[in-house]
Amino acid sequence: MIIDLSSSIYNNMPHYPDDIDVKVESFNYEYFNITNINMCVHSGTHIDTPLHCINNKPSAENIDLNYFIGSAYCIYIKADKENKINFPNNFNFETIKENNILLINTSWHKNINTDYYYKDFPYLSESFAYKLLELQIKTIGIDTPSVDNINNNLVHNILFSHDICIIEGLNNLDKVSNKEFFFSAAPLKIKGSEGSPVRAYAVIE
Repeated sequence: MIIDLSSSIYNNMPHYPDDIDVKVESFNYEYFNITNINMCVHSGTHIDTPLHCINNKPSAENIDLNYFIGSAYCIYIKADKENKINFPNNFNFETIKENNILLINTSWHKNINTDYYYKDFPYLSESFAYKLLELQIKTIGIDTPSVDNINNNLVHNILFSHDICIIEGLNNLDKVSNKEFFFSAAPLKIKGSEGSPVRAYAVIE
């Protein structure tokens, strides 16, 4: 079974503050149709490569696709009172032992396609980020607009300095929570780009 984990891209969709507006225009001709898109690569469901914050790192064009394709596990974590995400005290790390792509369901994806989605969203704590290094996670995905508080890039820098990639804006994670599955969110081959929109999906047997 294939489960779509992406949000839709459409004209004037909500986006991260200060990003350009998303423009999707369709044109109808006698024998064919054409659609033009103008958007930031960090709109909607997208990946971040370490080049997002660190110069001279691989771009979306030449980064190893193994970062975004492979065995994954999704866990549900409720943010604390400060909106930070931490591993539960009783979390069994054996459940993710064979998976180096980890997805975090905070239920925030239920706010996708609203302006509220980009306000006061849950984000990873620094201790959570350092635990990912210990677990040798290669890619972390989340259903919020960012792994960081909107006011800083602390977690981005922790992860990127250890060549861990990020997927943000995932959708429908309640359908794969507490499950292991094949995952794909390969980026477009955009030369020099630090990120890319993706069609993320899970394959569950």
